[in-house]
Amino acid sequence: MARLPICALLALSLAACGGSIGDSSENGADGGGGGGDGEGDANTCARVQVDLAEQVPTVMLLIDRSGSMTAGFGGTDRWNATYGTLMNASTGVVKSLEDRVRFGVALYTSKNGFAGTEELEGQPAGTCPMLAEVVPALGNYSAIDAMYAPKGPITDTPTGASLVAVTATLAAVTEPGPKIIVVATDGEPDSCTIPNPANEAERVETRGEAIAAAQDAFTAGIETYVISVGDDVGAAHLQDMANAGTGLPVGGASNATFYTALNPDQLITAFDDIIAGVRTCVFTLDGQVSDVENSGGTVSFDSLPLEEGTDWRLNDASTLEILGSKCEELLAGGQHTIEASFECGAIVE
Repeated sequence: MARLPICALLALSLAACGGSIGDSSENGADGGGGGGDGEGDANTCARVQVDLAEQVPTVMLLIDRSGSMTAGFGGTDRWNATYGTLMNASTGVVKSLEDRVRFGVALYTSKNGFAGTEELEGQPAGTCPMLAEVVPALGNYSAIDAMYAPKGPITDTPTGASLVAVTATLAAVTEPGPKIIVVATDGEPDSCTIPNPANEAERVETRGEAIAAAQDAFTAGIETYVISVGDDVGAAHLQDMANAGTGLPVGGASNATFYTALNPDQLITAFDDIIAGVRTCVFTLDGQVSDVENSGGTVSFDSLPLEEGTDWRLNDASTLEILGSKCEELLAGGQHTIEASFECGAIVE
């Protein structure tokens, strides 16, 4: 299985304003002037170099645990195909990217919604949604696999309520970087109050609940992507969910991409495509730029200077983005060094 290249953590340098810069002022004063106390003065600080931290994406994998996930799927079944795509110890998405993506997993189901009469894995009867969850973190493969591997399909598909629950989990992640939810499901949603939709009116209600949950997640800064594992999810609902999850009007003129996988290879491609989209060339500055429009900044890529506006820009006072071909180089992988410096006084804590 082809794996996605994501740039490795960058080797970046930090230098303090003052004698450690080794620069000189306009009147020729030695960069070592100003003493060794790190304070310096107006003649000893021409530029200050800042530390950059790569923004790590956070991905919550929301996996349908309904009974129909046991259906055949290209020589295996839907449940095991999804597990293998994500968790294979050599090629799985989580194993391959656990040091560069903050992964979490929630397996979701219910037993007859709020009306349930059986407990599940210690969760009381009537709990809805029933979630088996590992919160997002780097290096999370072992923790996720220990929870995920012993599990199997159960009964229902309360997608909307489960989206609400994992949105709250992602909202608690405070580290910088994009956040997304990837839903892998093989059926249209039911709900905690309608666990078995019996007519079109009830199906419209349960679909609407899932769409609203995806819209609310987007409002909270979290995008949602849905993969249909098999062809039992209607294209119209998948399109509505795709638009809702990425902030487009449901039923509008513009449409987001949605995913239907009919065999394990297509499932791998769908996950790869979605995770590729969360890669970033945005970095957090160690400090803030006092004037974004007139920062006096210079940025180098592997010691070569970059052009502001073409190769890099400040998105705001604390984030810097690499653009164009240099961003493509970063995303292609390998070790690169990016350095940024600003005029003395431009950076504030």
